[in-house]
Amino acid sequence: MKRLALTMFLAMNAAPAVAAGYGAPGGGDVRDSATICMQIGAQAQLTGLEDFSLEAQGTSGAAGTTYTGADSFRLESNMPVRVLIEEGRLTNGKSSIAMDARVDGVSRFFDTPSDGSHDDEHELSVSARLGTISSQLAGRYQTEVVLTVVPQQGGDAGCGEVTLTFPGSGGAEYAVLAFEDLYPRPGDADYNDFVVRYSVEESYNASGELETIEMNFTPIARGAGYNHALKLDLDGVIERTRNAFADTGSPFAGDAQVKLTYTNLTNGTAQVKYFGVDDDIPIFRNTRSTLTGFANVYSGTNFVAPKLETKVEITLASPELNKLDEAHEITMDKYRIFLDVLSTNKDIDLANVNPDDGMIDSNGYPFGIVVPDDWAWMKESKHIDDAYPYFEEYRRYLVGETDELSPEAEFWFDAVDTGSDAVVDIEALEIFLEG
Repeated sequence: MKRLALTMFLAMNAAPAVAAGYGAPGGGDVRDSATICMQIGAQAQLTGLEDFSLEAQGTSGAAGTTYTGADSFRLESNMPVRVLIEEGRLTNGKSSIAMDARVDGVSRFFDTPSDGSHDDEHELSVSARLGTISSQLAGRYQTEVVLTVVPQQGGDAGCGEVTLTFPGSGGAEYAVLAFEDLYPRPGDADYNDFVVRYSVEESYNASGELETIEMNFTPIARGAGYNHALKLDLDGVIERTRNAFADTGSPFAGDAQVKLTYTNLTNGTAQVKYFGVDDDIPIFRNTRSTLTGFANVYSGTNFVAPKLETKVEITLASPELNKLDEAHEITMDKYRIFLDVLSTNKDIDLANVNPDDGMIDSNGYPFGIVVPDDWAWMKESKHIDDAYPYFEEYRRYLVGETDELSPEAEFWFDAVDTGSDAVVDIEALEIFLEG
């Protein structure tokens, strides 16, 4: 399937002409001229892309088997354009598998040459890799991939805005933050002391300049005796910290207005507060007030709904200093979101953002992780390795014990051992929350 995000403008304007006459003084001809202008609107089309299947490159259903497939398409445009891929997860009922889609085997987007029109053949290739045998059900899996064509940014070609999101692909609506709070002592590695769903949206203007950032946070689980505050740092330095001294840099250049809207989900009331970029911005001031008791970390369906949610709206003072980069994506380490453990006066960074300052415990496990997907976290006192067999390889890569990361470990959160009974039933939780 393909979708075109295009604008077309066709206009023809003629400057008013003054009638030419004869018999002017001196006997010469009188001449005049008119300038004729025409602007041709942007146009593009994708043709030739058809449905296709992924075939096993090995034994179908075996652990680690890779499935691949591809189809060609033709892209024609009369201006520089970018082709973006929007990919979902391959699904079979409740079972799903992450996949990787690329244009010409290189990237999730493709830019035509910036100096003119384009007419050429390209290939959409897709691959998916199985986890352990029990990580996914046998059967037919299906999804949809959408190719979107937009004008390239900058100069006269920049005729539309661009929005980047995190998580950015795979069909997930939220990413997940998960913390262990016993810093500096190792915890039980169940990563449910505080669990938060969040999303990020960056809005760029027609010149490819970042104007606004929106972040949304919803607490979803809490299995801790300690109390905490969840905070956002925008200048790279945590104020008055006793242990997290790394300067991680700012996610944008220049000043900004930071507006937070705290919504009480129990009665629907909202409170608005403003902060500066040099503040440690409180997303949730008290995690005990966000959920009741030990929430959503046990077996069964006695779920607890969140009491609060927070929206962060950042308006940049200098968009021209913040250009859309070539990566065209928001990375997991761009924003510094940390847990202030009020009970111990210690700050816990995400290991992706700050791997120093003891943010990896003595057993080699990070105190804070980010999962770029809507993740099934661990039940209370269940070790993450019990349910996610590739997490060990992932965290070894994260802490620098190895330089290589296998595709299975990169998407460790997709390969859950469903027979372990160690993770929370998030599908049942979703039904509860929607009801």
